Amino acid sequence: MRPYSEQPPAPELRDTVECFWSHESGDVATNHRVLPDGCVDLLVSNSDGRLHAYVIGSMSTFKDVPIPPHTLTAGIRFLPGQASRHLRMPLHPFCDDRVDLEALFGSRSKAWMDAVLSGELRHVWNEMVHLVGPAHEASPIEQAAALAADQTGITLEALQRSVWLSERQFRRRFQEQAGIGPKQFLRVMRMRRALSALRHQPCGRSSRITLANFAQDFGFYDQAHCANEFRSLTGHSPSHWILQHS
Repeated sequence: MRPYSEQPPAPELRDTVECFWSHESGDVATNHRVLPDGCVDLLVSNSDGRLHAYVIGSMSTFKDVPIPPHTLTAGIRFLPGQASRHLRMPLHPFCDDRVDLEALFGSRSKAWMDAVLSGELRHVWNEMVHLVGPAHEASPIEQAAALAADQTGITLEALQRSVWLSERQFRRRFQEQAGIGPKQFLRVMRMRRALSALRHQPCGRSSRITLANFAQDFGFYDQAHCANEFRSLTGHSPSHWILQHS
């Protein structure tokens, strides 16, 4: 069995793609909790003995996904808010959902599926670009999404000012290009940074984190706000994640 693994993208795709990832389940069916991360994925799976391929839309909250035994799942994860630079279609209809890849791209999807199953990364990247097209220059909205993903503490108002759009236009265009609205995107990015920090703590360090300091470090208003956000977006309390990574 191959555990979950990630491989970095080709150099020419680093502005839009986070990684190629793969996972093979063991002898027993499991449930996997997928957390919102602001990303869109192109995914291939051989569950139930057949090949399936999907576009997985941005998620607004967590979702528990059943994984059958002996299932290989692999795909490409775009960076938060950057999938639209390749896909060139409104992404909000895919929010919290999946769409059959062949329904969107027809027979062209098979070559990419075969590349993913081969595991040859250069082939994967070439076929991905052939399937969805090369990335266009980042639009103001996509630049705003990248800013929100990278910068702790940025506000909704600051994001809107950066694109010179009315509040209504900003909300509509952001939702179309990022898949979720800007307010929810900021919530998800804050959670993503918080969880990433926990995962990368030195061994034993997480057990010394206090909820008060944790809430302050990642831009939550207070401990209650931090706890509510964790339960809403991950289904667990902050203490659960702090202990898990201690």
